[in-house]
Amino acid sequence: MSFINQKTIFFLVNICTPDFLAFVHNLRMKYIDSNKLSDPQFKRYTGISWSTFYLMVEQLQKHVSAKGRPPKLSLEDQVLLCLSYWREYRTLFHVATSYGVSEPTASRIVRHVED
Repeated sequence: MSFINQKTIFFLVNICTPDFLAFVHNLRMKYIDSNKLSDPQFKRYTGISWSTFYLMVEQLQKHVSAKGRPPKLSLEDQVLLCLSYWREYRTLFHVATSYGVSEPTASRIVRHVED
C-alpha cells in the first residue's frame, strides 16, 4: 500500500513557495544570533565549544577560493549548517530549508566541511 497519493505530491510540490522559504529562513539560527549564546548554551546547541567552532572556521578559511560567485552563507553559517545536520540527524532537505539554500547546496556545504 502506497502512502503517497496525489494530494501528498501536491502538498510537497507546493510547500516550497518563496513565502514559505522566507518564513523558514527567519526561523534558523544564524551565526550572528548564536554569537549571543554562552559557551555551555552553544555546546548544547551544536555539540562543540566556541573554541572548537572557531578552530573549524579558521581551518576552513584556509581553503576558501577567491574565484567564482560568493557563497550565499557565511563560512560561520556553513559550519553551523553542518553542525545542525550532524547533531540533529535531520535530512538535507530540512537543513537546506532551514538555512534558505537548496538541497544540493546543503550537500556541497557538508561535503566541503567534511573534506
